[in-house]
Amino acid sequence: MSPYDFSSLSPIEFEDLAGDLLGQTLGARLERFCPGRDEGVDLRGLRTTDGQILVQCKHYFRTGWPGLLRAAKAEAAKLVDLEGTYRYIFVTSVPMTIARKRKLREVFCDWIDRDEDIIGPEDLNALLRHCPEVEKSHFKLWLESTAILQSIFNANVLRRSKDLLEDVREGMKLFVRHEGMKRASETLEHYNVVILAGNPGIGKTALAHALLFHLAESGFHMVAISQDIDEGDRVWGEESKQVFFYDDFLGQAGLAEKYLSKNEDDRIARFARRCRRERSGAKKLVLTTREYILEDAKRYYHKLLDVEDGLVKCVIDIRMYGERVRAQILYNHIWFSGVSSGIVRDFVESRAYVPVVLHPNYNPRIVATVVRRAEEGGVPLDGLGGMILDALQRPEELWLRPFEDHLNEYDRSLVLAAASFGYDCIYDDVETAAEGLHLRRTGVRPTNADFRKSLGKLVGSFVAVNRVRGSDYVSLGGPAIRDVANQFLVRSSAEIDRMIAGAQFLEQLSYLLGIGRYSAWTSGDPANELEGRKADILRAMLRLVESPLPRLRLRQVSEESRVLLLTDYAESFPVVGEWIRDWMSRKSVDWRRGVGSRNVVVEIIQKSGVRPDPALVGVARELFFRDVLRDRDDFWSVVKLWFADPGLITSAENHMVREAFEEFVQSELGMTRDYSSIEDMEGDLLDLARLAEALLMTDVFNENMAMDEVMMAESSREEEYADRDALDYDEVGADEDVFDIFDTLVDA
Repeated sequence: MSPYDFSSLSPIEFEDLAGDLLGQTLGARLERFCPGRDEGVDLRGLRTTDGQILVQCKHYFRTGWPGLLRAAKAEAAKLVDLEGTYRYIFVTSVPMTIARKRKLREVFCDWIDRDEDIIGPEDLNALLRHCPEVEKSHFKLWLESTAILQSIFNANVLRRSKDLLEDVREGMKLFVRHEGMKRASETLEHYNVVILAGNPGIGKTALAHALLFHLAESGFHMVAISQDIDEGDRVWGEESKQVFFYDDFLGQAGLAEKYLSKNEDDRIARFARRCRRERSGAKKLVLTTREYILEDAKRYYHKLLDVEDGLVKCVIDIRMYGERVRAQILYNHIWFSGVSSGIVRDFVESRAYVPVVLHPNYNPRIVATVVRRAEEGGVPLDGLGGMILDALQRPEELWLRPFEDHLNEYDRSLVLAAASFGYDCIYDDVETAAEGLHLRRTGVRPTNADFRKSLGKLVGSFVAVNRVRGSDYVSLGGPAIRDVANQFLVRSSAEIDRMIAGAQFLEQLSYLLGIGRYSAWTSGDPANELEGRKADILRAMLRLVESPLPRLRLRQVSEESRVLLLTDYAESFPVVGEWIRDWMSRKSVDWRRGVGSRNVVVEIIQKSGVRPDPALVGVARELFFRDVLRDRDDFWSVVKLWFADPGLITSAENHMVREAFEEFVQSELGMTRDYSSIEDMEGDLLDLARLAEALLMTDVFNENMAMDEVMMAESSREEEYADRDALDYDEVGADEDVFDIFDTLVDA
């Protein structure tokens, strides 16, 4: 075995290795502490005749001896307050000499009295020779040895793919074990075959490499396939353990094209069955592909569909990456990068890693791309954290190319249709929207089968389907997909025309207005294409006001709510104002019968700026006072109705409003214990005071009364929860443990 310099390990992994080696050598289980600032102790063992074992690990191979000596002096200062008898062991990756060990003993003179308790890389390599199982379990060590990697990979593959070793070496340094590895390992153990499917950048290939190295511990040789599954047949060895790896086996071509060579679908299926028949488990097959490409390929390659039970899919999802895994992935990318120490220090000291780890668009590929760019220089004023957050805020580039190049026209129509509702929408309505849009985009009317096929392919990547109370709702696959749809429309006047003409629901056009406003804001160009088409969009909306209502999961849609959307444009677009006036005249018949949402009707009158016939407003008033006033929206609508015409509310109705408001205030004050925080309660009660002021009923409730209630609640909670401070502190500390590892980026 060639000696290791341990450069392939991060400080966290180096500490794990030291713990495993010392635990086995000393015959004692070592207690591990979370990474980060410590008290001079990383590992702690059971008490021995020499005292309790304490271990400090310093992975300072980059800074070398000067940096290690400074760090040792700082650690020694932390030990002053320790009481009792201890055996202190200092472990480092910096090469040791007799003189260096003597100097470290001087630094730790009160704690270390023998050279054997200062363990350098030479000592670690000696321990590894006596603990081969520890070496096997820390497979990242192997990345330092080309000889070991060559013994794992098939020689023919190495000659053909000269960059493979370097790709694996660099990729595995960054890998962090997560739930997906456990699931994929179990699948591979049971079936001998696994397809790792997932979205771009999620870490499919990295996980595959980790599986291969895991199998190498059990004596498997890797065979990498790059062109055709026949490569696996040619190197099949009956007596040897082999794992065959076919990365992106369906390619990354456009979905309308064929991916595989002649009859390869049949040959892949046969090869998979051959691996599965190996009851000894001596043959494994690992394939990777993008989820949406796999679903589409099944339509072209029936052999894959016929043996789906033989090609076991394991979908890798970002939800498998908890905060700790995300933090370690980010940590590894920075630790093994060439980003300057000053930039890294700013990143750590500003705690810029926190919003990155918690970002909903977190993606390992985006992190890797930004860190590589930072290595090349040109880091902006807001630092590395700002660079990563900016990329996560606009992750559409990760999806834009697949959307434009890999999907067919109907797939794109379906994604745009799903995006245009803004909310999860019921299956049938998305199909209707996709059909109308596709007809305008291509001139071809799709069939029901087209929708089912496309949806089946896109689910798990571009779209999702959720069953709620017996109904299927279609939504986008994530925030990044919505960004892609927005970008696709904003930059194409032809696509805007097709959406305007092909919309089947008014809400789809409201979506266009929304992204037009967003685009104007983000680009700083108020005259962008969509904003310039506002009049065309509004005319199309008028056409659809009385069309069928879409069934959305988290939003109730009514005809009145649609008109309310139009009120924002009633003054600037006279045609809209005239239409609203005519609509109100037609709806008065329904209002007289008590049909309609009273709050929405009043808001339409108040917001539109359209002065309807006084008799019509009177009808609205009758609708309004038909039922009891129950909530804040009801009372704010009274204010709006009064502003529409102060003479509309009679004295009797005003008395009714006062009685209802008095009862409502008492009900609200009775629920003050339900607030999660005093701040929430204060904000809510001050809002109630503003409502009372607008109703001219400050004698019922006002700001002083609100603050009196807040002060009483504060006093009550201080008594009730006096003993909770320690618990809250512990909970915060537990969350902070996730981020403690980043301190070691500047310690080393």
